[in-house]
Amino acid sequence: MLELLREAAPGLFIGFSITLILCILEVIYPKHEIVQTVGLRRVRNFTIGILWRVFASTLLITPVTMYFIYKFFPVWHRPDWYSGIIPFVIDFLFMDFLGYAMHYLGHKVPFLWRFHSVHHLDENVDTTTGLRDHFGEKVIDLCIRVPAFVLLSIPVHTVIYYEVSLFVAMAFHHSNIRIPYKLEKVIGYVFTTPKFHGVHHGRKYTYTDSNYSLVFWFWDAIFNTVSLHERPKDFEIGLDKFSDKSVLDLVIQPFMHNKPASWKVNEKENSGKGVGNEI
Repeated sequence: MLELLREAAPGLFIGFSITLILCILEVIYPKHEIVQTVGLRRVRNFTIGILWRVFASTLLITPVTMYFIYKFFPVWHRPDWYSGIIPFVIDFLFMDFLGYAMHYLGHKVPFLWRFHSVHHLDENVDTTTGLRDHFGEKVIDLCIRVPAFVLLSIPVHTVIYYEVSLFVAMAFHHSNIRIPYKLEKVIGYVFTTPKFHGVHHGRKYTYTDSNYSLVFWFWDAIFNTVSLHERPKDFEIGLDKFSDKSVLDLVIQPFMHNKPASWKVNEKENSGKGVGNEI
């Protein structure tokens, strides 16, 4: 287990370094105005990110889960010939598809939405929003994904490469950087971009029930959840009837009676409402 922690350490350093660079760039070249107190928001989001995404998922849940599965459960061992770039690509795509599926279910299953709604309570979207996940969501997510990785005998290094890529992708597609149109368009041929994912954080169900992809954008196209719209001038971020909260309140929010409603309720309330201009 200590070996897994040592292997994950460089990825954490890379992920946080890129996140820091993105934070600096969005201060220098912001695309959208941030309406909340910037410093307070970022401190709150970084605190949640460090507590949950780093210590809980990378340093605790993932290594412990992988250790116990490898130790106590039979694992399919890949033949020697099944190695190289093609299995790596297949494994990487499978992990990203599973991430897309878990994100989609996080909106559709009320119990999972209790935790994922903490991410959507942010009333702005920037790099730090990509760090903002509730501990409970990460536990559920990793307890489903990690056994799948292990039982399919996906190499540990491949898992680490994907987790680092996901870390960077989450920071990037939540970032508030004024990226040149042509450059973002080229990146968007393969990867999820801020323009593509930004719509997902709108208050209206017609916005939010779309663009669930994490690293690669095409899962939304394949499963018909893609929205080719951009944010209009009156675009509102967050959840109706709820405002952002302190770190402690966000931690206990999923366990409170007065929690954000499921998307089935929001769908009825927002059905028929228009969306923005097409890209």
